[in-house]
Amino acid sequence: MSDIFISYSSKDRAQADQLIELLVSAGLSVWIDRSGIEAATSWSKEIVQAINECKAFVVMLSPNSLLSNNVIKEVSLASEKRKKILPLDLEPVQLTEDFEY
Repeated sequence: MSDIFISYSSKDRAQADQLIELLVSAGLSVWIDRSGIEAATSWSKEIVQAINECKAFVVMLSPNSLLSNNVIKEVSLASEKRKKILPLDLEPVQLTEDFEY
């Protein structure tokens, strides 16, 4: 089980790597997709299990993540599972209706 699940757009990988370093240096375990999830890829069992087992869910918000169907799916699942969702703004964004839901 990981302490933190990180949901992000692959276009924001550099910022995600920085966050991982900070969290790991603070003694937390982190789950993040290392292979990159493309828009046409369906959810894998591993992602669903990682969300089910995490203690907190961090969503990295950016124009890129707001356009990512996979980030939207991950946030929706985390919400349904009543996970602690922590939004991290990479830059100011206006939430889309998908995220507002």
